[in-house]
Amino acid sequence: MIAKASPRRISRRMAISWFAMGPFIAGGGVSLGVDMTRRGMVGAAMRPPEEVSAGRTFHISPNGDDSADGRSPASAWRTLERAKSVSLLPGDRLLLEGGTALEGMVRLGPKDAGDPARPVVIGSYGWGRARIHSPESGIFVHNTGGVEIRDLILTGHADTAFHNNGGVALFAEIGPGREFSGISIFNLDISGFQNGIEVGSATSRSGFRDVSVANSVLHDNRDSGFSSYGPEFDPESPSYSHSIIAISDTTARDNKGDPDEQSRNTGSGIILGSVRNARVQRSQAYRNGSESRAPQGGFGIWAYDSDDVLIQHNVSCFNRTQHADGGGFDLDQNVTASVVQHNLSYGNDGPGFMMFSDQPRNCFGNNTFRFNVSVDDARRNSFYGALTLMGNVQRVNVFNNTVLVLQRSGPESPVVYLALPENYAPAYIGLHNNVFASHSSGALVHMPVGATPADAVFAGNSYFSSAGPAFDWDGAQYDSLGSWRAATGQEERANHPTGIEGDPELLNAHTPTRVVPAAEVEDFTAIKPVRDSPLIGNGLPLGEYFGIDTGGRDYFGEPIADRASIGAG
Repeated sequence: MIAKASPRRISRRMAISWFAMGPFIAGGGVSLGVDMTRRGMVGAAMRPPEEVSAGRTFHISPNGDDSADGRSPASAWRTLERAKSVSLLPGDRLLLEGGTALEGMVRLGPKDAGDPARPVVIGSYGWGRARIHSPESGIFVHNTGGVEIRDLILTGHADTAFHNNGGVALFAEIGPGREFSGISIFNLDISGFQNGIEVGSATSRSGFRDVSVANSVLHDNRDSGFSSYGPEFDPESPSYSHSIIAISDTTARDNKGDPDEQSRNTGSGIILGSVRNARVQRSQAYRNGSESRAPQGGFGIWAYDSDDVLIQHNVSCFNRTQHADGGGFDLDQNVTASVVQHNLSYGNDGPGFMMFSDQPRNCFGNNTFRFNVSVDDARRNSFYGALTLMGNVQRVNVFNNTVLVLQRSGPESPVVYLALPENYAPAYIGLHNNVFASHSSGALVHMPVGATPADAVFAGNSYFSSAGPAFDWDGAQYDSLGSWRAATGQEERANHPTGIEGDPELLNAHTPTRVVPAAEVEDFTAIKPVRDSPLIGNGLPLGEYFGIDTGGRDYFGEPIADRASIGAG
């Protein structure tokens, strides 16, 4: 048997470890996962998967007999070990008796499956979902594709699987230029592993293609609910192991992190690494990271070493950390051409939305945050803002987001934290048509002493602070938009002032106390402007002024009006 390689250690260096020693220091939630009963997936007989092409069907039941042929429920095998003696060919099905538990692992290797048009199906039969309880991975797919995994519960042994294995582990170990296509994961409940689902490769430019995860709950694992990874990223020759990963209608919760791990981040919901063309949508990540004590922490949903990532219509809330990070959404080092839009973040220890890179400047760029909502994020540490742009980030657009910090006790976190290294000249960082509002004593916009604001452009935003200084900019404080504009040249275009100051007049701004299901993202109307709000119709025409593609719809899914407004919707 070929031993599965462990996922590489993600060496992301986050804010506390990167900036705290640098020149920026002056002077020196209830589980609301997929409701399987409502969807008719639990408490009812499992419907057999649709057969694309006829193949053999093998059954396994704790009441079976390993000397039987396994070809019917009446002649089911008894153990998962028995299934290892059979190569599963394209179109075959391996079905476990619903409502029962089996010990061990299902393993598919290069001689199994392989045809995405005729997938091998691993699933349940009878009433409810079968459970696999494993000291290793529950299902391990090595160097093959064309596999459908559905309607199962996977639980790991606390003393082994929790420390070293993925519940569903896909691993490619082959020369460059080859991809294993067609992995579908549907209606799984996975807990008790290092990662709920992991998609890995030992080689750049080879891995898995067309991987889908849907209607699954990934919870109470150690490091993450979902993680994809590849070999160390080469900034001189960027490449990615995987392509076309789609995650939808999935919950990643209570993946709390490793309190004993100090060299890497743990405790995330969904991590996309080493992938080109990935989508996360209609999913939720919450209560992750509470036991993470390393200098770098997790996020609800984030990406690194990846290109063309779309993260949309998700909820990320109540994520925690004992040290750094612990936020909602993050585009991290070596991410390019990616969009985070129409998401809701609230009540996180770290930033609601962050872009960060400590890598060479040409490896992070062309990324966008648009039409997102953050309420009461950055609750733990004042070296973050609810919106944080930090490090070697460039060619960034942040527009039509609503970012609110409500009155609270704790650190005086700013609404926006902009920390660019000394002598840094990004191609462009634009912040336009956003709502930045605070009832806390932290600043609306904070740029540390020694940071370089070159090419950072604030234009057309709404600012409101009821308590703290409005602008804390390179060591100086400004209590009004006008004074900040006069001193810095921000919020000015072609010698004309831009931006507005004052109460944005939102409908009912508040922090939700429950986990908002991802299906209800657009129903969070508390941040809508009232009828006579100054936000309506007072935004800048971003396409005309800056050549920005707005995407066509706001946070609520409404078409963008001819006269641009400020905020998410």
